[in-house]
Amino acid sequence: MSQIQPAWLPRPDITDGLHINYRRIPILAIGRDVYCDSRAILDALEQRYGKSSFKLNDPAKHGIRKLFESHCMHGGTFWHAASLLPMWEKPFLQDPKFLDDRSKLLGRPFDREAVMQARPEGLAHMRMAYELMETTFLADGRRWILGNDEGPSLVDIDAVYPLQWIVRDQLMQGGTPEEFISAKRFPKTFAWIDRFLAAVGDAQSRAPETTKLSGEEAVSKILGAAETVFEGYVDADDPLGLRVNDTARVKATDYASTHSDSGKLLRLTVDQVCILNDKNLRLHFPRWNFSIQKVKEVSDEMTKYSDPQKMRLIYHPMSPNSRKVYMFAIELGLDQNIALDTVVVAPIPYPGWSDNNEEVSKFNPVAKIPALVPAAHGDGIYDSRTITDFLLEISATRPSESADNKQRWRLKTLHALADAMLDAFVLIVYENKIRAENGIKFDVWIAGQTEKINRSLSQFEMEAERGTLRTLGAQEIATAADVAVAAALGFSDIMKHEWRTGRPKLVEWFSGWERRDAFVRTRPEVDWKSGEASVDAFAAKVVAGK
Repeated sequence: MSQIQPAWLPRPDITDGLHINYRRIPILAIGRDVYCDSRAILDALEQRYGKSSFKLNDPAKHGIRKLFESHCMHGGTFWHAASLLPMWEKPFLQDPKFLDDRSKLLGRPFDREAVMQARPEGLAHMRMAYELMETTFLADGRRWILGNDEGPSLVDIDAVYPLQWIVRDQLMQGGTPEEFISAKRFPKTFAWIDRFLAAVGDAQSRAPETTKLSGEEAVSKILGAAETVFEGYVDADDPLGLRVNDTARVKATDYASTHSDSGKLLRLTVDQVCILNDKNLRLHFPRWNFSIQKVKEVSDEMTKYSDPQKMRLIYHPMSPNSRKVYMFAIELGLDQNIALDTVVVAPIPYPGWSDNNEEVSKFNPVAKIPALVPAAHGDGIYDSRTITDFLLEISATRPSESADNKQRWRLKTLHALADAMLDAFVLIVYENKIRAENGIKFDVWIAGQTEKINRSLSQFEMEAERGTLRTLGAQEIATAADVAVAAALGFSDIMKHEWRTGRPKLVEWFSGWERRDAFVRTRPEVDWKSGEASVDAFAAKVVAGK
């Protein structure tokens, strides 16, 4: 049975239905075992159904297979082949959604210009790959790489894919100039490719017809599969020092590294890892080009800070920085551990606006919100960025962060920019209210703050286009920076500041947040705990400019 998934995200059948964040396709489900990455899939199929020509009982031949697997499919050969995509030929390859998805997948721009720039080196390297096959492994005229005659082995499967892709796949037609790579120049390699494709075609003709499933049917069959006994095992001398039933996080390190899956560790060997996710599915990954990290346990000292109702957030629902903090708590699953204490504060004494200044100053000397008060020590933690750092420190879960150090620092910078943008909004509110009523409103000051806001929004648009701000899966945990930008855009709407015109990428990114639980539950017009409608007179006056 098979189910065709979209060529690019979102893939809700996988993320929402199965709670699998793994970014790539294909995946293979056998019962409740889900194999992620083609290497894990091939190994599983070979172990269960492999015919005699697939069996590599000779350790040396198995080693050759592993080298081809790494070099051709998960090394440079595949990426050089991808640089030969005929971007000018196929409308599919020019679709903005496809280009945006691949940019986010790779963590760098992927467009016609980038591919064309890499094209000459790609051709040179693919010609080297063909030369290697022609003059070494196939030089003696053998039918298959290992010299057997009965049919292709796993070595041929791993070796052939990028080579046949650029010359025989319909998608790649027109992408490989014959003056560099052709049957005339590499006759033995082309004959091997065609022999392999003929073997595949013959096998397909003899195979039973595949049943096509809808996404809903596929999810139902996988989740409805019978439970089976699975014996846990972890190498005792594994360098990571993990144990069976530890909570572990697995993610790719070569690309698509912003997506990770977490679960109970079931198996960890030299070359494989298996975890149990919250849908009771066993997710299998190879270890090569994947990282496995133990999810941080909350220390005893930090646990007393995060006991239910042992933290108090001094806040106001109209405060965007308060919203940012509580949204992040929701993302981390800490919101049930935080009691909410509503206050109003202002930089100067002002009836109705500064009523709680003195009380708040006991926890934050400058009487600003939000302030978080862990009952264990009674001291306030402030400002909002420090609070998000604290919440991350005590949380047993972690956001889906990029492995790229530059990307992480870019996100931290956007967090600071979102805070600065919110500061500009707050200053405009004070100018229009407190200073205006005292006859000292300064319109040029408001114009200057507005310009800061607009420049910030344009920067966010650029970062959404770059992929710094990326669409999150339903089971992924947002970073503090993601939350900060979402809170800033939400406050822009509350203040009726038009920002969508001319910023399509940011609009697309924010549309995901408008449906996200942490955002929906923290709107100013609802109670953040119960979700019921809640009218706040102070908030209504601020929005109305009163």
